[in-house]
Amino acid sequence: MKAPQVLIIGGGWAGLAAALTATASGAQVSVWEMAPRLGGRAKSFTTAEGHERDNGQHLLIGAYTECLRLMRWVGLSPEEVLLRTPLDLRFASGAGFHLPHLGLGPFQLLAGLWRSGQGPVAEAWRLKERWQLFLVSWGWQRQKWRCAEDQSVADLCASLPPKIVRDLIEPLCVSALNTPLAQASGRVFLRVLQEALLGGIGASDLLIPKVPLSMLWPAAATHWLKQHGAEVHTHRRALSLLQTGEIRGSQGGSGGLGPWQVTSVVGDQRFEQNFDRVILACPPLEAARLLPQGLNPAWQTSAQALRYEAIATVYVQVEGVPPGKAVLPRPIMALRSSDQAPAQFILDRGPLGGPPGELALVVSACSAMDRESLTQAVLKQAQQLLATHPTLRGLNLRPVHTLVEKRATFACTPGLKRPSMAVGPQLWACGDYVEGPFPATLEGAVRSGVAAAEQALKGQGQQAIPLLIQG
Repeated sequence: MKAPQVLIIGGGWAGLAAALTATASGAQVSVWEMAPRLGGRAKSFTTAEGHERDNGQHLLIGAYTECLRLMRWVGLSPEEVLLRTPLDLRFASGAGFHLPHLGLGPFQLLAGLWRSGQGPVAEAWRLKERWQLFLVSWGWQRQKWRCAEDQSVADLCASLPPKIVRDLIEPLCVSALNTPLAQASGRVFLRVLQEALLGGIGASDLLIPKVPLSMLWPAAATHWLKQHGAEVHTHRRALSLLQTGEIRGSQGGSGGLGPWQVTSVVGDQRFEQNFDRVILACPPLEAARLLPQGLNPAWQTSAQALRYEAIATVYVQVEGVPPGKAVLPRPIMALRSSDQAPAQFILDRGPLGGPPGELALVVSACSAMDRESLTQAVLKQAQQLLATHPTLRGLNLRPVHTLVEKRATFACTPGLKRPSMAVGPQLWACGDYVEGPFPATLEGAVRSGVAAAEQALKGQGQQAIPLLIQG
């Protein structure tokens, strides 16, 4: 039986995961990406000064088992490209949430939560507050980490003390769901907690990239695909899909056409090609645009109804920091945020392979503040933070670059109906927005891509290329 021809439209993490899976199953795979670089919303770019800078601070956790598996698949060692550190979302004062390498069971988790919240007397969690957190957490576990579909995270945590919500729930929610507490899905939030905190030893660990995002996985995945016969094209945009109604090799069909004729453009040239199966790994609005009229109106409506949250990253430079020298006491710290101080997290990029003295301040669920105002507010926030450290007082700070990803994630709200993976005959969709238990994360995207490829190749009975698993 001739290998099926599979087109994957979109070269982000979901599309690359689908391409790897389909190629390893013996399919003839083509990947079309309309941007100059692969990686989607988790890639890097080259600045005018020649620096590689990420289009956002994407962190992984130890529970991202599929991301780690696919890294090893293409020959990467996660230990070399990721800094593994226990989950630590403490503020500069030392107050806040942190865990050791946990994941053995509910009692170890509760013990870890009990130990969190230390710091200055005014900020430390009191015994009564810890006890309330203990009871609520135990209740979540007894309910098997489930709640009503229409509950928000704010509803879920209404009985918790305000200090616990501020120091623990808000940082976890905004980092995992990128949606404010009052609008964030309680059900998805609990699923994330279950995966991260009870997923085995090290599942809650933070995995911070030590290389530019494009080098973290997309580049190695692309190299593997090309080595194994897949075609990978950038600067190529799909314009339309036309259903031909004939499946390659099907009884009564011509055997020469696939069920989909796809028109694309490269520069000023247009192309028409036929494929047996198509996987839409592009953004939801682009996928909805590509669907032929009348094919699946409900899917289009669901994809077009998604709302989005922005994430901004403000890169600032601390002058006079030698190479490899850390500016902050920890690679990542939580920040007290407000309308005037909007950043929730700060990362020290120097020890992570970035320019010496560079800090990245992250504004999740970013408001409508204009870029210049946002930059100045975050710069002032960084200056106030450094002023709390005696050895850093007086150091000059300058803004380097402000990047705003307007459609960074979909708004993960209660009761949200996300588009399904199955779209039409021999047509599937994948991406972090597709129906599933996870919010908009790299792990959700990768798992979706693998599942879509498995569905597309279901029943092929081929395993033409052995999977490369290392470590």
